[in-house]
Order: sequence, then structure tokens, then C-alpha cells
Amino acid sequence: MHSFDLPERMNFYLGFYCAHPLWVGKRIDIYDPEQAHCLRGIIPEVVTKRQIEHIKVFICINGLMLLQVEQLAQSMPFISDPTLFHQSALWIDKHLDYANAMQLCLESESIKHANSSTALATAIRAKDICKVGMLDDVA
Repeated sequence: MHSFDLPERMNFYLGFYCAHPLWVGKRIDIYDPEQAHCLRGIIPEVVTKRQIEHIKVFICINGLMLLQVEQLAQSMPFISDPTLFHQSALWIDKHLDYANAMQLCLESESIKHANSSTALATAIRAKDICKVGMLDDVA
């Protein structure tokens, strides 16, 4: 593997959390070394992965949600260019629409299942997101 191959193998995701803490599956005791390994590294253990048409979703054990919308990923403007501010703001707004819709779906599903804690959706804003890169979609 050469370093010039990395950009093609790197996938970027929009990362965000629900406003209220959420564990996927059983809550982890961070003081238990057998369980705490799930939180090691930059990206906690991915519990579920879904790809629907051109959208990929990863949800981590600590509630970190990672979202990639292929169309948006391929059309990212050069955000640091001040002349592209309007385009960049529209691009981020589209991502936020998808992230907020994803949260509503998660909340709806959590309400359906009695043995699940309710994931409460709240509006995600630009200050609530981060960009997460993964090599070959491996966390």
C-alpha cells in the first residue's frame, strides 16, 4: 500500500450524537477492562452498519452516528475558500437535513420497541457535527 492510495480508500462521514446520551445495546462499565475496550480509539466500536442505496450509516456503541450521503460526499465544495461560503453553507444544510431525518427515524424505532430506551431527537446544528474519516470503512 502506498500513501498515494489513501485518498481513494478514505471515506468521510458526518459524525454526531443525539442531544441525550444513548447507548446501543447494554450500557458499558468504563471501569471494567473487558468492556472498556469498545471505546478505545477515535471511533468507538461500531454496532450496526446499514447501506440503503447511496446512503451509509454506522452507529457506534456510545451513540455516535456516522452518516455518508454519496451525492453530497462527491460534491463537497472547498469549504475554506471564502468565495464559496454560500455553496458551503447550503452543502452543510443538506447534510444536516439528512442527519435530522436519521435521528427522527431512530427515535421512531426506539419508541416502537418496549425493551429499548427512547432516543430523543433534537435539531442538529452545524456546531454539533464533526467530519470523521475511515480507511476502507473500518473504524
